[in-house]
Amino acid sequence: MRCGKKMFVKAKKALQQHSWKKPFHEECLIVQAPANKGTSAYGQCQFASSGWFELTLQTVAFFLHVKFLQVTHTAFAPVYVARSKVPLEQADPSFKGCRACQRRKLPAPQTVDGSLMSRSGGSHDFSQNLLAVNLQCTPEPQTVTGNFAKVIHGLNANQLTDQVIQRSKRMILDTLGVGLLGTSTEVCQKVAQYSKIYSSDLSSTIWGHLDFRLPPLYAAFVNGVAVHSMDFDDTWHPATHPSGAVLPALIALSEAFPQKKKISGLDLLLAFNVGIEVQGRLLHFSREARNIPKRFHPPTVVGTMGSAAACAKLLALDQLECKNALAIAASYAGAPLANAATQIKPLHVGNAAKHGLEAACLALQGLQGNKQILDMESGMGAFYTDYSPQTLPTLQSYLWLLDQQDVAIKCFPAHLATHWVADAASSVRRKLVESSENLFPLDKIEKIILKVPEVKYVNRPSPASEHEARHSFQFVACSALLDGSMSVQSFASENVHRPALRALLCKTQLEHPPDNTPSFDSLYCEVSVTLRDSSTISDRCTTFYGHWRKPLKKKDLEKKFQSNALSILPAEAVEGIIETVYNLEKLTSTHAQGNSLQLSRGLFDLQA
Repeated sequence: MRCGKKMFVKAKKALQQHSWKKPFHEECLIVQAPANKGTSAYGQCQFASSGWFELTLQTVAFFLHVKFLQVTHTAFAPVYVARSKVPLEQADPSFKGCRACQRRKLPAPQTVDGSLMSRSGGSHDFSQNLLAVNLQCTPEPQTVTGNFAKVIHGLNANQLTDQVIQRSKRMILDTLGVGLLGTSTEVCQKVAQYSKIYSSDLSSTIWGHLDFRLPPLYAAFVNGVAVHSMDFDDTWHPATHPSGAVLPALIALSEAFPQKKKISGLDLLLAFNVGIEVQGRLLHFSREARNIPKRFHPPTVVGTMGSAAACAKLLALDQLECKNALAIAASYAGAPLANAATQIKPLHVGNAAKHGLEAACLALQGLQGNKQILDMESGMGAFYTDYSPQTLPTLQSYLWLLDQQDVAIKCFPAHLATHWVADAASSVRRKLVESSENLFPLDKIEKIILKVPEVKYVNRPSPASEHEARHSFQFVACSALLDGSMSVQSFASENVHRPALRALLCKTQLEHPPDNTPSFDSLYCEVSVTLRDSSTISDRCTTFYGHWRKPLKKKDLEKKFQSNALSILPAEAVEGIIETVYNLEKLTSTHAQGNSLQLSRGLFDLQA
């Protein structure tokens, strides 16, 4: 049956008079169209999927609003659209695809649960197995998930602003540094030893250890654990650690690309920023998320989604595959805060990196999930009590969240809320020393009051381990009072358990003023030390150095990176990585000496 001008009108009337007995997305479509432009031979193209499709065939586009994956035949000609009465293999078991498809070596149509699933076409006559035209199509509903997929797929490197590029390069450099340092921690060494079980594929590198390679998923996992192993990675508002879930996944994935696939510095920057952006946008869908969390650790929720989005971008997934990547990632998301201040918490970031990469790879293989995962209360809404999703800005006028707000970069490895405490306590110490003939009056301290927001998992009066110390207002305050500042060494076992610090901990109390909200954007800390003579020395911190309102200077960021990286790498390698990151947008997959080189190796090749 051909659909010329007369039949075109009849088909349109039939479409208006009939409706599907089942939802459209469960049906099989067979479309008869010219097999080759300029010939009269008619073939049959079939399209089916669990998603919505739009036929771009010019003659029916105005009334068929259905989206398909790919046309392998010419599209600008009359067509016949019908519903298949029986599965394709029952209609003609010998069907192998049309001649045009065979020449192009496209796969023959396949069936899944009786539904046609193919991107190729056919030339056999199934007219005896076709029902009459019986179709009422509905345009694809506008969904937040679809909008996210469109943005993830559509954003390009030209839309990266200078400020976004500069800020993201700072984040990348800082994340590499804390990750390199983190490879020496006990928790990272434990998960690295575990991951060796899966070392049959040696595509991807453990940072700082070129002789230790793992499959991409497990390299992303181990490096993600390393980044968060000391709670030294960047922090954003609303609260999450954005970089640690994304960068390890992207570097592991880029190492696994074949040599002929060129990954440039701009490719990495774009994918990285897509992953950061998705996290920030999801967090803005909940007022609850704007405060320090109480139930789920944010990197396990939005970090997993951001990792999936970033990897989807690097893999150049189409919009449908991006939807599926988000849906798959959502089923990996979520871990409770009860494991904060333990060796398990770093696994949260490692799993976010690994599971996001895995979600993108599964989507690439065609695994399908709920196409409205970001829209539903039972989807992403399950993680928040006040979830209210919104669509993103249009691609034509896209505004990056990182352009509007920078991240906080830490000067010492502990929960971000303790950085206000350290700043205020260090200032109080200076005042005490000045008033006590340049000696810290340890034996004269009667009481220490910390006015901080109520954050239960950072209230630890007597921390017993380095991980608990990193999540203790009390420990950081007393350590800063004793030493005048905080550093990586502050959390060494001998410092955590020293008698002088334990004596101060016994004198420390917390107060929670009603106006001190648990938000990284507005909280403050006031430290008051009362001496035996009843005199009190106090100071307050509203913004510490390293916060997005008072960002680290370039020289201090480099100093932090150098201090961290030199614990693992030689000086030449450290300086080489700094130079590489600062010139990332100019980096191609070709080494300066002309050798084909993966981008990730470009970051680390100077280690050898």
